Amino acid sequence: MNTIIKLFLTVFTLLNFSNCFTSVGPGEVGLRWNPFTNGLEKEVLGSKLYGYWPWNNVYKYSIQWASYSEKVDILTQDDLSVIVTANIILRPTPSKIYDLQMDTGPEYYTKVVRPEFRTSVRNILSSFKMIQI
Repeated sequence: MNTIIKLFLTVFTLLNFSNCFTSVGPGEVGLRWNPFTNGLEKEVLGSKLYGYWPWNNVYKYSIQWASYSEKVDILTQDDLSVIVTANIILRPTPSKIYDLQMDTGPEYYTKVVRPEFRTSVRNILSSFKMIQI
């Protein structure tokens, strides 16, 4: 019975502490989240393996260039509907990752960039006639 309890405790400990490591890879940065002490730390973590307590976490962001393609339905100056495909290439600035996490979170493209990008494409191309597009 004593051996079963020791085995159970060992497995329980290993499972709990196996989630206590995060690898921040090349082209990524991280932010450490300590809910019981500092909260979200402003220091940006570089590429390496980080260990932490089970109740803490590391938020990772890719800082590599990313290309997004959007199909946008536009009403032209001559009131015709045109579907265009527009592309945007972007990446977050590593020194601004803390502000990005606090303001928007990891879904910054779908929450902020995508709607603004689509609106900008519509506003610019709506002043042209269909034949010019």
